[in-house]
Amino acid sequence: MFHVALAKSAGEPLFRIDQQTNLVLFQGLQMEGGPALLLADKKLFHGLSLLLALVANGYHPNYETMHHRGQVLELLNQDLSHSDGHVPSLQTITAILMLISYEYRVQDTWPVPATAATHIHGLQSIINQRITVSTGYSHGRIRQIQRALVWQDIICSLATGTPRLLQFDNHDVFARLRENQMYRSYFALPQGFLLHAKGWPALSSAVFEDLNVTCHLVDRMHGQDRTSIHSVDDELGIVVASLPLMEDLDYEGYPLCNSQANLEVRLVDLLSETTRGGSPKQEELTYRACLFAAYLCTYRLSTGLWEGYFAPEKCATEILDCMAEFTRHMSPWKLAPDISFWLLHVAGGLTKSHLNKTRAAALMQRYRCFYPSGYYQDWELVEMKLNKFIWCEHTMKETLYTFWQQCRHDWRWGSLGPIKAWMLAVCVASATVVHAEETNAAIAAGKHVLCEKPLGTTVEISQSAVDAAATRSDLKDVCGFCRRFDDSYRDAYEKTESGLIGRPSFVSQESKARSVHAVGITAVEPDLRQYNDRDNAVGIVAFCDGRIAYLYASRMMAAGQQDTTGIVGTKGKSSVNLVPVENHVRIYEQGGIRHELPQNYWARFQAAFTREAIEFTDSVLDDTPTCTC
Repeated sequence: MFHVALAKSAGEPLFRIDQQTNLVLFQGLQMEGGPALLLADKKLFHGLSLLLALVANGYHPNYETMHHRGQVLELLNQDLSHSDGHVPSLQTITAILMLISYEYRVQDTWPVPATAATHIHGLQSIINQRITVSTGYSHGRIRQIQRALVWQDIICSLATGTPRLLQFDNHDVFARLRENQMYRSYFALPQGFLLHAKGWPALSSAVFEDLNVTCHLVDRMHGQDRTSIHSVDDELGIVVASLPLMEDLDYEGYPLCNSQANLEVRLVDLLSETTRGGSPKQEELTYRACLFAAYLCTYRLSTGLWEGYFAPEKCATEILDCMAEFTRHMSPWKLAPDISFWLLHVAGGLTKSHLNKTRAAALMQRYRCFYPSGYYQDWELVEMKLNKFIWCEHTMKETLYTFWQQCRHDWRWGSLGPIKAWMLAVCVASATVVHAEETNAAIAAGKHVLCEKPLGTTVEISQSAVDAAATRSDLKDVCGFCRRFDDSYRDAYEKTESGLIGRPSFVSQESKARSVHAVGITAVEPDLRQYNDRDNAVGIVAFCDGRIAYLYASRMMAAGQQDTTGIVGTKGKSSVNLVPVENHVRIYEQGGIRHELPQNYWARFQAAFTREAIEFTDSVLDDTPTCTC
């Protein structure tokens, strides 16, 4: 089992798999006899099995995890209840740490952060009441156990969004660096954040400033800082010694007193103060995404032997969730393109999860029409843009470049399939939820677009396609609406425009809506309500010039397809399809006279769709205006 790549992620930061011996090495918790003796304990066998089963099942509970969890709890209860006040064994302490790790990782139907908190408080109580007054452990061993517990508390806070439970002295390791004249100028918020940080807590700006300095320091350590500042090796050595990274402290396990740990603790504390759930505002989503991105950047600066999987992938997932939330409620243009560009590159470039990398690339596909075209051709332009935010060339350039290359490939092919150079136009007639996304992709590729209505599921998403079209006035971009190409509707439009029925109470091209009211029910299909849909709906639109539009939609027309429009004017009235008919045939039978209706939308508007396609093709080939009626 230890050859499984994800196995080491299960116990972060408790153990790792030694690449030379394939043995399980527990950080700072070794005992005489080595790991074999340590794992001979039943509690640790079930604890390790619990974590490995959880990872194998995608962090969801199943029968196997429930079995091992029950065994761990039962064995811990037996040991602690019969300890007679003696110091708990190292196996017992390690099993509790593993149990904590499980509780904050498991993605249960009803997540309960309090369960992990109970175990954290319990182990802290054991440390305070028993270990400290006993000679069973050295002071060094006690510090190691305490450190392991504090890290579990930190990652538990990151995973659950709840405040940390344990307090410790998080010393300001950057104080000496601030006094260094060479680095003093780096203690400034990166330019890209200035537009967004006005409403952020003051403490958050300090964290981003300190992280910015740490990134520059890492680049200088590896000879990749291309700034005009130069220093002698001795001076740099002094600075490095005062600001050690994780890879410099492998012999200590996973230390707390260094620059990365300092930043991660502060970021976790800030995240615990943000709101979760509900309908967060744009600014709140941006702030949360930036905090998770900062944690991910901090983590990747230096990992050493104790590199984990859970914490960085948790950050990448949260960043992508925030970005996806934007696309559900608003146009991507509402989110400043520069910061979205950085966030998606951080999530996609620094993740090691194929799923997260694919999600990030898909979101880049959605946003890409709002980025300058040079971003798709020139990596130097991309790097210049990313440099305005948190950026460490040593740890970020290679992975983010690889992600950018992947996105370039996706931009060339995309979810629409291969958009080849010889193609002049694209017709989008897929699911409504991707209309805007695919329209934007085609426009970005320089193709004329005919997109079936509606452009999106919200006004904001639809607006993103309008905004994209505005960037390419040389293209024919049409939102299909078959009634504009239907003979009856065209005739009614022409008669209305000619003044035949006087001034109509109908929306004109210049009108602006003063108010909109809509209500709907689910009379036939109650399940539609869970998708925010209705089978019967009524809407009333009042325009600023006094005219009114009444709209009614239904899925309950048993006889067939009926689409009726009435236009009331000051001199008369016109109607379209007031008495719907399939054709001119009338059936005379014992019950009376009747006629048949078209049975579906296609049967009613097939001819209109055909004309729509022909006129769009003509406008592309002949460069003629598209239909605007």
